[in-house]
Amino acid sequence: MPGAVAAEGAGNRIAAVSERLMAIYRSLRRDPQTIESPTDRYAALQLDRSAETMMTHIATYFVNGCNPAYPFRNAEYMSVGALERVECEAEFTARFDIDDMLAAYNAIPGIEPMTSGELLAVMGTLVGGWPEGICDDLTIRLSGRIDRLEHRRYQDGREAVRLIDYKTGRKYAITQIFNDLQLVCYQLGLAFPEDRGCVGPSPRMPYIAQSGLFFVREDDGPSRSREVESLHQPALLRNGAWNTEPFTLRYCFKDPQYLEIPELPETPPAGVRAAAWDQIVRLRGSQTLWALTMVARVFYAAAASRSSLLIAHPTPDHVKHCRMKASCPACAGELNTVYETRQA
Repeated sequence: MPGAVAAEGAGNRIAAVSERLMAIYRSLRRDPQTIESPTDRYAALQLDRSAETMMTHIATYFVNGCNPAYPFRNAEYMSVGALERVECEAEFTARFDIDDMLAAYNAIPGIEPMTSGELLAVMGTLVGGWPEGICDDLTIRLSGRIDRLEHRRYQDGREAVRLIDYKTGRKYAITQIFNDLQLVCYQLGLAFPEDRGCVGPSPRMPYIAQSGLFFVREDDGPSRSREVESLHQPALLRNGAWNTEPFTLRYCFKDPQYLEIPELPETPPAGVRAAAWDQIVRLRGSQTLWALTMVARVFYAAAASRSSLLIAHPTPDHVKHCRMKASCPACAGELNTVYETRQA
């Protein structure tokens, strides 16, 4: 009976929170009949139809996330700690360059130090080659808002944060969720704040426990696949260095196969010493190499924004699901317009 009473109490709290969220939604919604654009009117009607389900899913997490048993079947593998406070739409501004990435790499215990040129060459290999906009002194500035930043505390007194991004659209594929670059940028925002005044990660960087996408149309909790938190993104950094911890086991996900880590050639790229490359090769399959790959993708995007010519490198997932293979530059190998055909 105690379990039934507890379940009934949780159900009542979920209903109360859901109704409060719906009241806020009703106060902010636009009446679809006042929207002139048929496309926007249809989107508003769709949102109305799904709003109650989404608010109930969010309310379920708000209540369950405070339950000491959360994340339920994943509690065997991880703890999220007790919720102390939450920041909504937490703003961040980050600034970093290759020297910051190098400081985090050279801080890995027992590692053979690299030079910035070597690390830039390694990261270029991880993304299949740099676009023309790359340069040694490229500085990246990120700014944004983290939808939900949770401050939690473990039983041993340690503090941790959880980063959650709400998604109202269709759920991504498993690999996309693990390797989501928006979550990566959230992590970088906390690691390299613009005002940190040092080279490398900020000494004030919080301990990031989990980063997750919350698909509120379909799921009642973040990072769900058969159970909440099974698809959370690992931390990029630990103790001022790229994360060297082993992959955290999850319910139904027992190995890091969904972390995107490219195949590496046995011979080093130009400008990288053999000893330094041997270390990178030994990191194959590790969260350390995954973290470097994710950061390399951020650098690639920044360099691409400065480039006048881009060479497409379609991912297997893109090729599999592309619906415009005949005209997609990444899949077709050429750019087709009504005026001309150009090789991509």
